Amino acid sequence: MNSDRKSPVAHATPSLGNSYTVIQGDVRRDRDRVLNTWQECGHEFSAAFSNGGQRYDWFYLLNPAGTGDVFFLEHTQSGKTVGFVGVGAREFRLKGSKAHAGLLIDFIVHPDHRAFFPALLLQKFACRVARAKYDLLIGYPNANAAPLMRRVGGFEDILQVRFARAIEFSSYLRRWMPQGLARVVAAPIGAADRIVHGWRRRSHSRVRTQWRDEFDERYDKLWTEADRADLSVGVRDQPFLRWRFVGRQKRQYRILEILLEGSDRLHGYFVCEIAGAMLLVADIWLSTNMAVRVGALLALVTEARALGFGVVSIGIVGCPMLHQALRSAGFSKRDLQRVLVSGAALADCGAWYLTSADSDV
Repeated sequence: MNSDRKSPVAHATPSLGNSYTVIQGDVRRDRDRVLNTWQECGHEFSAAFSNGGQRYDWFYLLNPAGTGDVFFLEHTQSGKTVGFVGVGAREFRLKGSKAHAGLLIDFIVHPDHRAFFPALLLQKFACRVARAKYDLLIGYPNANAAPLMRRVGGFEDILQVRFARAIEFSSYLRRWMPQGLARVVAAPIGAADRIVHGWRRRSHSRVRTQWRDEFDERYDKLWTEADRADLSVGVRDQPFLRWRFVGRQKRQYRILEILLEGSDRLHGYFVCEIAGAMLLVADIWLSTNMAVRVGALLALVTEARALGFGVVSIGIVGCPMLHQALRSAGFSKRDLQRVLVSGAALADCGAWYLTSADSDV
């Protein structure tokens, strides 16, 4: 696979009676233009679009995989920029071979121009240019963008599963019964769950955990020694993890490390984000040993319970053995998220491994 392909020069692409044009910008020169477009076109979607300077620098300029790409939708008659889409760089390994991937992100169109055709024109142009530059193109479309991306074409679907493990049951039961009754019913269920979970945790007692706030050189060793011969997986070395989580603005993450008794060798980790009563696992990487995997997941639940969380949630595209470990630790499937993949390197892909770390949020 060729990671050094150059993108073609992005000439203007007029269509629809010359009403709209799409151009490729320069990621450094057009920084202010991007920020102004975010503020004018997308402020109602996210605060990051209203005051996005830190986010832009972090994602497009400081990315260890390389600078990103930016595309603008222009309204020809008024001369205004009325839409934007970006592509962020990501390094992958496809069954051991290097691949340069692009992540479609920050797709917005001004409210006055949110007709189907201008948005389709913008995405088609960006995808055509990105496919010429990157070995892989990856997108996480929301419900509104999914029909449009089907019209863009050239993508395959992958389903990312969200697994969840309830710890506090009354809030879950309140969906079907009054609050007082839910509290009464939840009490014996919670007590039984704690007993069973405690017994299972003791049966995996050689797995131990510790919390950290930084990624050190052990994470490079963990990544280098990982068995990923059959996987299509984004690089998870120390520079990437530091950039993705420590350098991420306005989000607080903590790392739960997985070790074994009597050793400081790292056997895996969970990168955790606190979201109200829920502990969200933004990234997970575990030993291929099934007993260690199950023990690590049981330990994660124990830590979440000690911190007072009601639910642990993990979104992942993973191998069947990892899904089996999640079910064995009491996690169940809750919902699905579409992930779109495209590019010349698809023929070289093995089993996909994706988490929230591979998205832009």
